Amino acid sequence: MENGGGKLSSEPIRVQVVEADPDRVPTTLAFLAEIPDIEVVGVAHNRLATMNQLEPAQPDVLLVDLMLTGYRGIEIVRHASNTYPQVRVLALVPADPPHDRIILAVQAGALGYVCRDTGRSEFKTAIQRVHSGEPW
Repeated sequence: MENGGGKLSSEPIRVQVVEADPDRVPTTLAFLAEIPDIEVVGVAHNRLATMNQLEPAQPDVLLVDLMLTGYRGIEIVRHASNTYPQVRVLALVPADPPHDRIILAVQAGALGYVCRDTGRSEFKTAIQRVHSGEPW
């Protein structure tokens, strides 16, 4: 597997999750735990917690639920992209995504989005591609 610098690496992809609904966290974490080569290094439910965790967690990929209240998900994407350019951002959206938020997330620095109900294989591919700096 390639990392963002193009080097071969056997290290897992470090993912920090920003989940709008705390009740969904166990499901999201269980789903990610079933994907080989993915390590969850942090979970946050809001903008402040995310900002406080980014530096110590040092994720490779930030998985941001765009359904945070208002446009806080977009603000997180923008902050992470501007402050930690080495962190790749992948937006997490519902099955029928709000296209305006996806467009705003990409403009703010997300490399793409993945639907919450996507299968494990596609989810893993999305994380790997974004980790490599490719759009998804």
